[in-house]
Amino acid sequence: MQQDEEVHNFDKQLDDSKREVYPGCTNYTLLKFVIEMLNVKVMTNLSNKGLDMILNLLIKLLLKGNLVLRSTYEAKKILHDLGMSYEHIHTCKNDCALFWKENANLDECPVCKESRYKVNDVGGTKITHKVLCDFPLTPRLRRLYMSRRMAEDIRWYIEKRVDEEISRHPADSEEWKEFDVQHLEFALEPRNVKLGLATDGCNPFGNMKNSYSMWHVILIPYNLSPWLEEMLRLEEEHLVDPDAIPLTPEGICQLGDDVQRQIAEIKEAANSEITKIKEANKRHE
Repeated sequence: MQQDEEVHNFDKQLDDSKREVYPGCTNYTLLKFVIEMLNVKVMTNLSNKGLDMILNLLIKLLLKGNLVLRSTYEAKKILHDLGMSYEHIHTCKNDCALFWKENANLDECPVCKESRYKVNDVGGTKITHKVLCDFPLTPRLRRLYMSRRMAEDIRWYIEKRVDEEISRHPADSEEWKEFDVQHLEFALEPRNVKLGLATDGCNPFGNMKNSYSMWHVILIPYNLSPWLEEMLRLEEEHLVDPDAIPLTPEGICQLGDDVQRQIAEIKEAANSEITKIKEANKRHE
């Protein structure tokens, strides 16, 4: 089955990425090395060619048998195969709408009619005004059940939680109970995931005089135990779907248009992918 193949490929890539960068290396696995090198590339605005040159130098410098990748392309491919890649979705310069789905091929915003692109005077190259970096939700939901430990954690709220009529978990709230009453079929399946959506802005360049800001839209699974939810504040392991949305102050009030993409994907996962998500859990039962 396609799902079994996806699980096999993910497990293989994960095992490969845990290997030592070179024989005897205890500080870095291949995956950790790739992530930190790509982080250096981003933080220093290093070009692909520059990173390629550094990688090739490390290949010559380190012991024979090292696993240092030969190019930026190979490094990014590891993240892609592990499901850590993201998609670019163009957005209106005024944050009115996304150029996505029925708007994917439009050259101007369907709301304010502003052009999708700004024209570069050199060669007339089209450059989009703004880009949403989207981390697809459905593959991340599947991966929650590719780990035996995580599959158990996702069912904690119904299998191990003690109901003492004290509000210690979202499942103790009246809103959660009312949701279960209104959506009984969904509530009866303990493997279904309830998500919380959060967003906040930050200035990625540390210059508060700059009008540019970055808004992250993050989905957090509420099924987890309170102590695991607290760990989410310190770790990124279970932040299943962060999006990065560039906004000006004028666009903040229209952030809802970008959040709609998240809601649409949640509906798609519920309607067409839920069977595949559940299938991944059967291998651990």
